[in-house]
Amino acid sequence: MAIFIKDGYGIEKWSNGSIYQGYYKNGMKEGNGLYIWPDGSRYEGQFKQNKIEGKGLYLWNDGRQFDGQWVDNQMHGYGKFIWKDGRIYLGEYKNDKKQGYDNMAKVYIRVAMDKKSRAIGLTVKNKNGQTKQFKKMTIYKNFYERC
Repeated sequence: MAIFIKDGYGIEKWSNGSIYQGYYKNGMKEGNGLYIWPDGSRYEGQFKQNKIEGKGLYLWNDGRQFDGQWVDNQMHGYGKFIWKDGRIYLGEYKNDKKQGYDNMAKVYIRVAMDKKSRAIGLTVKNKNGQTKQFKKMTIYKNFYERC
């Protein structure tokens, strides 16, 4: 009987609805890949020996997201965590835990529009209550993708 070991690019699907598509080495997820869980959460990035490890983006099904470094399936190293309500943490993680709150930011944005629904100004308020106004600005169609 022949034994086949996955090596190179492949797609794997499980009966619970999970899907992995990406690279394998010696039968293990290794290199770049995409893993989708049955609840719709997904991770796209690097794997090492079947674990999330390296740089990657994790999108939870409730709207949270983390883009940064992973070690042994945990946020570990520098990254950006965004909550559904708009809070942002930029900084270091160790074993899935934030390593400081100095960079914790809650940013409020107000866009002023003219009668033709064109943006004519932007007000940003940071976590310390300081505001900054921008009068001249360009709005991109895919703003989120350019951040």
